Amino acid sequence: MPAKKGAFTYFEVLIVFLIFGVVLAALFITLNAGYFTQALSSQEVELQSTVRLASEWAAKDLRQAIVGEIVKVQNSPSTSHLKFNLGTWNTTTHTWDISATDYIEYTYDSQAKKLTRTYVFTEDEITKTMTLAFNNLIEAPFYTRYDGPGDPDNTLNTTDLSNNKKLIVVLRGEKTVRGTEKVSYAMVSQILIRNE
Repeated sequence: MPAKKGAFTYFEVLIVFLIFGVVLAALFITLNAGYFTQALSSQEVELQSTVRLASEWAAKDLRQAIVGEIVKVQNSPSTSHLKFNLGTWNTTTHTWDISATDYIEYTYDSQAKKLTRTYVFTEDEITKTMTLAFNNLIEAPFYTRYDGPGDPDNTLNTTDLSNNKKLIVVLRGEKTVRGTEKVSYAMVSQILIRNE
């Protein structure tokens, strides 16, 4: 009997390529899923950071506000806009001295999904402006009554604000990751506003 040569058949080579293809496909799917999960987590952390930072700034500013300054008609208070002049406590008269030039203003732009904080102040007789913008916010933030996202009874009523001295700040953020997946994060705070 003649000796067999040690060569592979076409069928054996085809099986090896098939196994190699399955292993590469599994590796590609695993890496792609890992990349997507990492992108999703990264965007979620970034969104949470934005919402928390906006919430902290709003809470800090509103705790300095005087309710009478927020509800002034000329300051146009609404669910998407708040403006108030800043005051300092006068220890002699035991009243608030309200600055005519220093103020903080929050404006929400629903088209750009952006909340802008503007701080105007005078320093060394020079008027200065500092602006912060918080992006990817999908809802107006200021309410005296809030029943949930998109509820038509959500309002900012200046009479309620004057009487109760409470403001509800809702910061809801949303981002789209890789064109299909959405991440969202929300914070709701109830802030007590100072009396006059």
